[in-house]
Amino acid sequence: NLALQRSLALERTSVESLRIELGVLATEGQDERAATERCVASLEAANAEQEVLSADLTRAMASRDALAQELRDLRDTLGEAREAAEAASRLAVEKRTLDQEIIALHESARRAAEEK
Repeated sequence: NLALQRSLALERTSVESLRIELGVLATEGQDERAATERCVASLEAANAEQEVLSADLTRAMASRDALAQELRDLRDTLGEAREAAEAASRLAVEKRTLDQEIIALHESARRAAEEK
């Protein structure tokens, strides 16, 4: 009977040791699960931030494209303005020439009238 009691005590000790070990393993498992959940949350936050950055980049690229188009339009307008300024300059030269010819014709007509 004493041997049986000893055997039972050893079994209880063994069972208690197994329970403690199981508790330690459960705690470690919970720690690993919590760490995994933190990693998943971190990844989800990083994905959300990446989506925001991607949207910002898309808007920035659209803005850049719009600004590039505006720049092309302004260059075209500047070219047209230069052409108009050159044409105005040529017209001013032609006007001065015509004014001089008119003055010369008036002078010639005045002399002709004086000679008559």
